[in-house]
Amino acid sequence: MIGGLRGRLATKSPERLLVDVGGVGYEVRVSLSTFTELPEAGVQVDILTHTHVREDAIVLYGFLTPLEREVFRLLIGVSGIGPRLALNLLSGLSAPELVRTIIKGNAGPIFAVPGVGKKTADRLIIDLRDRMLKLEAAIPGDAGTGAATTPDGSDADLEDILSALTNLGYRQAQAEKALKESREAMPEAPIEGLLRESLRRLAGLG
Repeated sequence: MIGGLRGRLATKSPERLLVDVGGVGYEVRVSLSTFTELPEAGVQVDILTHTHVREDAIVLYGFLTPLEREVFRLLIGVSGIGPRLALNLLSGLSAPELVRTIIKGNAGPIFAVPGVGKKTADRLIIDLRDRMLKLEAAIPGDAGTGAATTPDGSDADLEDILSALTNLGYRQAQAEKALKESREAMPEAPIEGLLRESLRRLAGLG
């Protein structure tokens, strides 16, 4: 199993990366939370991975921190949570936010993530609360405040944000409202910052 990749970030999008390792390109699926923390394409990166083996494919999921990978693995261990939904959860909430939300027993932000019903949110809290308590000490004090890497954007950049949010499952009107509010609150923010803030507002944390 592939546990990590070190190589050049060839391309990146809100849903997946291509990492060039010695001339071999590895496609890696990532959460929106991870995407917002990535450097520009062309830079060397270290990506932690989880290898998911299916009957028809081997899929790599990528993470920038051990905490996010561990939370992902805990999520897919819960009945009814597959890798895609786990990535949706880590897109709607960063790993530190999700850990704290489950510890507090607050189902609201979890239920706000598209594809997660109330029963599933409650199950996550019941099944993972004790395990998340063990991870709480690993949360950095300033999680989710990574340095900006992209200048404030063009209309195409903003369309990319809306596309990423709607692909995650948020309704077009919800995504547009969250992005508009984020731009008004953070007019000088880079694209990654606007995406992160939009996700926070959609989860009710903004």
